[in-house]
Amino acid sequence: MSGEDPRDRVIPSDPSGALTGRGSGVTGVAVSLQVTRRAQALLEDLQREHGEGLLFMISGGCCDATSPMLLKGFHLGLSDRRLGEVEGIPVYASEEQARRLGGYELVFDVVDGTGGHGFSLEGARRKRFVLRSRRRAEE
Repeated sequence: MSGEDPRDRVIPSDPSGALTGRGSGVTGVAVSLQVTRRAQALLEDLQREHGEGLLFMISGGCCDATSPMLLKGFHLGLSDRRLGEVEGIPVYASEEQARRLGGYELVFDVVDGTGGHGFSLEGARRKRFVLRSRRRAEE
């Protein structure tokens, strides 16, 4: 693909048909980050409410699977790696989880309900962020 940034591609199988802006990636982890319009709207509201210092941590734990948790004031560990950002919010995962996510297109979406992760900021609104993913096409 001559000169095309793979992060610019829209995922045609988006279940909502409502993809919007994309995230920026970080060298070393080939992952594409995008966000649906409904997730973008919720992120804008949460940024206004909570201000600076927000970040997404993509869990790799047993209870939350790969749920993206929106946190404020979270202290990163030595093995946490930045995958990029969505809507100006940095996205992190553990080094091991980042390796697993390499080669995927990740779409941040939002659904009703709180799920199993009560620490994420959107939970107070009875919403939760979810990731929709698929393997990236070989470049």
